[in-house]
Amino acid sequence: MLRPVLVNYKGSETSKQKSANAPSGTSSTALIGTFVPESPNNRTIVGLELVITFNVTQSAAASYTASQLFGGLEVIKNSKRRIELLGNTLETAYAQLVRLFNMLTGFSDATSTVGIQNGSSAGAAGATSVTLRALLPLHLQTSDGIPQVNLYVAGYGNVTDATAASATAYVRFMYDVMPNIIDDEIKVVVTPSSLAANTEVNIGEYLTNVKLVKEVFIDAGSADSNVNYSKFKVGSMEIYGQTNYPTLRMITTPYPYMNAVNGFLKLPMLPSSFPAQGSSPLSPQLIVDLATSEQLAIWALVTPE
Repeated sequence: MLRPVLVNYKGSETSKQKSANAPSGTSSTALIGTFVPESPNNRTIVGLELVITFNVTQSAAASYTASQLFGGLEVIKNSKRRIELLGNTLETAYAQLVRLFNMLTGFSDATSTVGIQNGSSAGAAGATSVTLRALLPLHLQTSDGIPQVNLYVAGYGNVTDATAASATAYVRFMYDVMPNIIDDEIKVVVTPSSLAANTEVNIGEYLTNVKLVKEVFIDAGSADSNVNYSKFKVGSMEIYGQTNYPTLRMITTPYPYMNAVNGFLKLPMLPSSFPAQGSSPLSPQLIVDLATSEQLAIWALVTPE
């Protein structure tokens, strides 16, 4: 994929601001608002800029960041979810936002000034605020349906000594005329249990309900070395043989200014459909061998249904 962060666009529009109060506790979220482009004129969306300001009231000074109050992002088109970042058992919603940025651009430094700006505050007894700004080079057509963006605020219990919080957000839609672009759709699947170490596992088995898988990244914890190697096979034929993790780093980040992303690695493969049951002599297999036993979050760029 590997797109430039500062996309070349030929026009943009900014949505109206919307606000919501944060729920109490740590696990609940609240919808800030649904943001829809008003004048897309059949152009292609080539980027989204998300801007969320969080206003926090605390009983005592305690530092916090915007990421603690980011509750999630959804992109929906024609009633189907193209992107869903609401957190899972392995990743917070903010961690998923960073992974999406990593996946789209190849940059490891998602918190740079050109990627995701995660505002911070020393806090105070009283009211303070921070802002989260994210620039995502997502591709979405508008000629066959208008996408909507949902943003969420997390519970203010995630901030130490917070007694209340609210969020105000807007979305900027960036356009170009690119009629041949296919919508981005990304599926995130968490393996139901830890995978065995030093054992080849076909993770294609977790992607059988997808029409066509074009690219796969895995979130293998905090270190690239958690992955011994990857393979891609069609039947018994190895298309990509044992590709160890230093090479996976190069595949993920082929340019000198990019680095590996703390265990987030792109696996060599051909666009494939993985069979739901059994196998045939031509069934594709996407194999990983882990150095340590752990659950994986599998990120797949897929063809929209």
